[in-house]
Amino acid sequence: SALARGLGSRGYGSVQFLDLGGNSSLGDDGLRALVPALSAGLIRLAINDCSIGDAGMIALAAVLPSKNNLRTLDVGYSPGVTPKGWAALGGAVGRMPHLEELYRLRFTIH
Repeated sequence: SALARGLGSRGYGSVQFLDLGGNSSLGDDGLRALVPALSAGLIRLAINDCSIGDAGMIALAAVLPSKNNLRTLDVGYSPGVTPKGWAALGGAVGRMPHLEELYRLRFTIH
């Protein structure tokens, strides 16, 4: 996606706060495209209410443990995520000792 290319370009490698909340067009495809471009210095990531499903959550979970500076993660209102996606996120969060806040409000488990 254009956002992923922009974040991966010169000068944006130190993004610390990324709030995409409410961007329902992001979805799994957008999140999978975005994940490789997430900055190692990222402190806060909000992807709440972004039409994320299992594929996007699993892709995100695969890289989260490498984001050593991430303190806050908001994945709230992700009704498309099933126990499979939440389990992947839970496994990643367990390997993130610096994570201080995890928001997952208003979600539905199928």
